[in-house]
Amino acid sequence: MQQRRPSPKFLTGDLGILELDAGRYVPTCGGVVPRRVQEHIEAEGGLGGTTVLAWFGGPPYGYTAAVVKACVAGLLRAGKLRIQPDGGAEITAVRDAGVKDLFDKDRSFRRASYFPAEDDDIGFQARARICVFFEKQLDHRMDREDHAIADAVSRLFPAQARRLRDVFGCIDQLPGRPKPPAALAELQDVLEAAVAKSRHTKPTVQLLKRKLDGLRDGIQKLNIYDAELTQPAIQAVRRLATGRDHQLAQLRALGPLEAEVATAGEQITAQLQTERPWRDITAVDPDLECVCAAYRAERGRLLRWQEAQAEQARGRVKARDGFATLTADNSHKVQKPINREQTDTTIEAMAPALVELRDPFLVRLQRAEAEANAILDELLSDKKLIVTVNLGLRGREVTNAAEVEALVNEVRERLLEKVVNGARVRLV
Repeated sequence: MQQRRPSPKFLTGDLGILELDAGRYVPTCGGVVPRRVQEHIEAEGGLGGTTVLAWFGGPPYGYTAAVVKACVAGLLRAGKLRIQPDGGAEITAVRDAGVKDLFDKDRSFRRASYFPAEDDDIGFQARARICVFFEKQLDHRMDREDHAIADAVSRLFPAQARRLRDVFGCIDQLPGRPKPPAALAELQDVLEAAVAKSRHTKPTVQLLKRKLDGLRDGIQKLNIYDAELTQPAIQAVRRLATGRDHQLAQLRALGPLEAEVATAGEQITAQLQTERPWRDITAVDPDLECVCAAYRAERGRLLRWQEAQAEQARGRVKARDGFATLTADNSHKVQKPINREQTDTTIEAMAPALVELRDPFLVRLQRAEAEANAILDELLSDKKLIVTVNLGLRGREVTNAAEVEALVNEVRERLLEKVVNGARVRLV
């Protein structure tokens, strides 16, 4: 950015605040007046604004307030003094918050205190490293001066913070919402702190000096994640996680896996456990297809098995005496409980789970068959009463001929009692 051309009176004579060096205006403060202001403040170890104006406004100097303020501004720009405003944060550069009010308002200037600049605790090498970081990582070249560094932070870091928030949003879309890498978490802290301090020059540069290594590592990591973590990459990871968390998990719940499927599952799990699972994710596409194919085959087998079990249940009900005499509507009514228990799904679906298609289905089918028989009993009872009898023989023991004979007589009596009374007996 081209510098604004200053008034010639700042360049020559006793004022001599600025010098032109290689096309740039440099605040050397080599003139008589600014040197006198600097030396007096240094000799006193610091002065209030009213005292500074009174000292140089009176004899033997007789400088106007505007001249004194211009010298103070030049010394501040040259880093040769610091200012403590009344009730505000310390000012070490002309870009700091509060500078405009300080020089525009006579009261603010008078109530502030002016001190010699402190020893440089940042150093040339640190500033050079900071400027190299901006040039290499953010493609921004600048002078190795504190105000230029703080200006760069103010201009460039908010955009980096927005990029980082976007990357965090992408990470949140990954399965399991993994924690961001430590380098990105540290970068977030540094960016936020630097932006918050950026209106105050020296604290900003001090922060960069302390956090430069983490800042560099974080920006490098941010560049990688920002470039790689695209929506197609996120979708690829989510598909792989679905294969692991649904198809593979359901196959494992049924029992031991075939060797090929087990190996494919291990490859999928290993890929998802890497720091950046989207990298080279296409390498496990064959493994994912192996797992999904095994899942579809098993789901199809279970659905065919369900159909076979339901057909057997329907066959047992149809084999009962009297079923053949039913109308089509009543036949459908009897078979409806069995028909509804078959799972309405496809081989691609993930719900209900594979284990739900097996053992729980048998329990439901048994209840449905009992319900179908009960409906058939009711329909046939118009012709002859049908009663169900549970003999309760399951688990009962007999140890000799007499006990066998007694059990047979007991069963005979219970059944004859119903039959003699004109009922048809169905054992359950």
